Amino acid sequence: FIDVAEAKLRSLEDDMEIRAIQGSSCHPDILQKADISNVDVLIAATSQDEVNLLSAALAKKLGAAKVLARLHHRSYLNLQSANFKDEFDIDELICPEQLTSYAITAKLVDPGVMSVEHFFGNSIEMHRYTVNSDVKATHSPLKDLNLPKGLRVALVIRNGSAFLPTAT
Repeated sequence: FIDVAEAKLRSLEDDMEIRAIQGSSCHPDILQKADISNVDVLIAATSQDEVNLLSAALAKKLGAAKVLARLHHRSYLNLQSANFKDEFDIDELICPEQLTSYAITAKLVDPGVMSVEHFFGNSIEMHRYTVNSDVKATHSPLKDLNLPKGLRVALVIRNGSAFLPTAT
């Protein structure tokens, strides 16, 4: 755990079994002191997006296996001129505010959805539903259902067993 606040670090060390290093994760010497080249995952989650982007990019350059940067402002995700994830070699950019807005929108647009996941730059959405066994559609072949154009049923879980569905 890297933080500039010494009191916070001491409290964390007392409560948890962690290695705490005082300093800024934007400084290569601090990352090296943290032995970043032997870290499986670095999560940069300060209150400043710029610090998170720089920390994640530096950690990756210094050998961290996987790096994630938490972003408060989704504007970093939507720039046409720069793709920070690729340009800085960051494995994942996470914007909880954007994820929350997706979840709220999904519930408003499709109240029956249990969860919605986005893939390939939001070009693919995966919706998860629970369908009760007493619903007529559960006993009908997929080819006989009037499903929306472009929709694909990717997986069915029935009685605890998952399988890839076919049209029949």
